[in-house]
Amino acid sequence: MFRRQLCIIKICMLSLGVVFVSGCNKKEEKSTEESAEKKAEEDKKSGKQTNEKTNEKVKGKSSQEKTKLTKESLEKLMETEVDGFQKQPGDQITKVMGIPMASTYFKGTEGNKNDMTAFVQLRIHGCGHCPELSASTFEGEKALFEKMMLSKAHKENPHAVFEIKDDTIAGKKVVTIYRLSFVVSEDGRSRSSMHGFSVYHHNGENMLHVNVSARGFKGFKSAKDLDELKSLFTREEMKAAATEFVKAFAPKLF
Repeated sequence: MFRRQLCIIKICMLSLGVVFVSGCNKKEEKSTEESAEKKAEEDKKSGKQTNEKTNEKVKGKSSQEKTKLTKESLEKLMETEVDGFQKQPGDQITKVMGIPMASTYFKGTEGNKNDMTAFVQLRIHGCGHCPELSASTFEGEKALFEKMMLSKAHKENPHAVFEIKDDTIAGKKVVTIYRLSFVVSEDGRSRSSMHGFSVYHHNGENMLHVNVSARGFKGFKSAKDLDELKSLFTREEMKAAATEFVKAFAPKLF
């Protein structure tokens, strides 16, 4: 009897044990299934995010490659027409530190009231080292084109104007350089003048440099003094000319 009760108790315990273990297994299986589903969902999301990031990188890379300047793309850019201006001889594509650079020239098709017009030198190149697009940074650039092109007489002229400013032209953030100088030799026999307006714009990849100066529309014309130099072809007229080139070329570069 005792043995029979013991057997029954054992069977019950075993039964309980089986039920208990079976219950635990069901809980574990359910928990495992939930974990697997959660992990699968996380992996799916992670995979999606990875794909999105990869696509963004590929897209960004493709965009950069699309705007990278080559000899062929520069030649095509140099064919761009600008309203109110006519191409001049002298187009050239050179390489500076392995980076192709295009130089092209234009002259206004009409003269102003003083029979003067704009002469434009356009330089387009990739950014090997493009300084930060700010007046303060350009101030410290020793190799700035306009500084390098200054003659000794104008560098030493205490009254010379060399103004670097931040500006916005045709919706683009730019740095402008206005320069003005008029010097007369000690004997009064010769004089030299400088009057120009430049615009710089870049996006860290490509640089657009527009350099405007005044020219006689039908022939050479020089100023007799500083006041005449400023009025023959004004700063405002030079900026207006530069604006046309930013409008024409910036959309193709940036």
